[in-house]
Amino acid sequence: MTQGAPSVAAPAHHTQESEQRKAEQKASKDDLVQYVEELAGPEDAWISLTDAAWITRTSEAMTRRWVTSGRLKVKKEPVGVPPRTRLVRMSDVAVIRPTVDPTAAITGEVRKLNLASIPRQQLQSMEDHRRLTKLMQAELTLAQQFWASRFAALSYLVATPILNFLLYRSQLVPRFISVWGFIALVMLATGLAIGVGDVTRGFQPGQLLVIPIILWELLFATWLIVRGFNASAIAKSRRKSHS
Repeated sequence: MTQGAPSVAAPAHHTQESEQRKAEQKASKDDLVQYVEELAGPEDAWISLTDAAWITRTSEAMTRRWVTSGRLKVKKEPVGVPPRTRLVRMSDVAVIRPTVDPTAAITGEVRKLNLASIPRQQLQSMEDHRRLTKLMQAELTLAQQFWASRFAALSYLVATPILNFLLYRSQLVPRFISVWGFIALVMLATGLAIGVGDVTRGFQPGQLLVIPIILWELLFATWLIVRGFNASAIAKSRRKSHS
């Protein structure tokens, strides 16, 4: 039994030596790591080792070897930070390997990917989209109202002069009503030309040009209700038609 003891203790001794060698190797690697605290300049930035691999189109294992060999300085972080998220300076990476695609980095302004902020950003994007949609709908409604009023005004400007011309020739109403209608139409056309009727502009002095045509409509309608058409003009028109 005493002779077999060394054979049992030998593997344990070899395991301890192996662990010791690994610890020494790790310590020697850590001794080669160089640290940096400040950026090289205002154009420089902190990036993770993953980003360093992406923008140089190399592997993450290669960027970690740059750090462990002392070629790439790393920012000193608290104990427990994963090696892949350790920060290095972009200027130092560019010295070792040219940057192929600087847009490939996924870290943000603080050079760390904030996964917790993604849902909030999505909600903010959706809210901005809804607000933009409402704004566009309101603008579209105003545009529809504007052009509908313009087409209605164009139809009015075409039909009303014809009516006043026929009333003036036939004398079915006093001619001053027809003359008033012509003058009011000219003022209305002038007001529309300078933008009167656009609800998005609010009140403008040019809107006063619409008042004469409104008064003409009231006068014409009141005259027809109270006096009607000129009976002598109607009889004269009948005699001409019979002759």
